[in-house]
Amino acid sequence: MTRRLVWLLAFGLLGCSAEDPDPGPGRPSFKPKPSGVGVSEAQACEAVRKSEVDRFTALGCGAITRPACPGYLRKAGEACLMYDEGTVLGCAGFISGLSCSQLSDFECVVLPISGSAPSGC
Repeated sequence: MTRRLVWLLAFGLLGCSAEDPDPGPGRPSFKPKPSGVGVSEAQACEAVRKSEVDRFTALGCGAITRPACPGYLRKAGEACLMYDEGTVLGCAGFISGLSCSQLSDFECVVLPISGSAPSGC
């Protein structure tokens, strides 16, 4: 089963409400409320990746293959960014409540802090 989390840059979130699934076209996404507190790329990646792997395992959803950190989180681009802790924790919590089918259907947005590289490494 393929699971994709999408990490969007700050400009991609303008006009989006936090903590609500997005009913728009395509896959629904969850956008946790940012806290304004930065965490390292390694901390952010491990927290979100672990929540997804733990959920797949707990539910017996089948095989899951994911890139190792930090590649798992760098889907949005630039290396060594800091990430917003509120969105990291929000995604980890959101993922922990999903069913197997929802793990494939929903995307969760972890917000990188623009211009924070190389502080995230």
